[in-house]
Amino acid sequence: MSNTARSINTLLFGQASFTSNAINIPLLLIRIYFGLSIMKAGLDKLPLPDWMTEQVVSMGFPFPVFFAWVASFGEFAFGVLLCLGLLTRLSGFMLAIIMGVASFGFQKVLPIWDMHIAQMFFWVFVLFAFVGGGRFSFDYLIVNQGQAKRRFKWSLLALPVSALLLGIGFYREFTPTPQIEEPETTQLSSINVPGSFNNWDPAANEMQKIDDNTYVLDMQFEQSSLIEFKFTANQSWDINLGEKDQSTDGFPISGTAEMDGGNDTENIKAYIPAPGAYRIELDTETYQYTVRNI
Repeated sequence: MSNTARSINTLLFGQASFTSNAINIPLLLIRIYFGLSIMKAGLDKLPLPDWMTEQVVSMGFPFPVFFAWVASFGEFAFGVLLCLGLLTRLSGFMLAIIMGVASFGFQKVLPIWDMHIAQMFFWVFVLFAFVGGGRFSFDYLIVNQGQAKRRFKWSLLALPVSALLLGIGFYREFTPTPQIEEPETTQLSSINVPGSFNNWDPAANEMQKIDDNTYVLDMQFEQSSLIEFKFTANQSWDINLGEKDQSTDGFPISGTAEMDGGNDTENIKAYIPAPGAYRIELDTETYQYTVRNI
């Protein structure tokens, strides 16, 4: 192997020599953790989101879409290589550049002094750029092959892996992201109080809205009696509120209604103590209700 080839081989696959597993095992775990983390962060940015391009624009880079994509793809691809311990020093160097721009260029953190996750990733990648992947890595396997031909053959592994990662990156970028349909929201046109006093008619006794979330119904009762009722929306039983474990005794009553999921709630019960005017009140945000005299 020529001196030039040997230098390139050392630059791409070389590493510091650590004989103790007390160093090599933690180095492996740290490499996998940070590699997976940055890999996932990069993959989540493909296809390229608008906010990533806007961040690059804010730093004054030319061709912002290109550089934003390169940074996102770089996080993914070099993160995978870091996990594998393949081209570890190159991967650490490239990831350190990406995280250095993010921490010192975009976030404007003070080196060493400011605590920021991008700066933490930067220094970890700087470490791998200098020391390599350790004994438990493909780089170690390549460098420690006995013959130059065998080392060269193993080093060619970097080519198909890099091509595969590039293919995945382009596939993610140019494959449309499925659009998640927003659930339809029911427009609230009215809230009614069907009960024992109106033959359980879901369109009877419409409540009046007095603020954003509060509805009231004022009623006149001619005699003391036990009443039962529920709350309905849009004059239909399709959406209604009742009680599951009503515990309030006496009068006035208060509680929290629950959405009926298929006849699984009971009627709300209230004892009217004397003839007179009474108010039923409901908060549509918390579903809290009260029944009291007025």
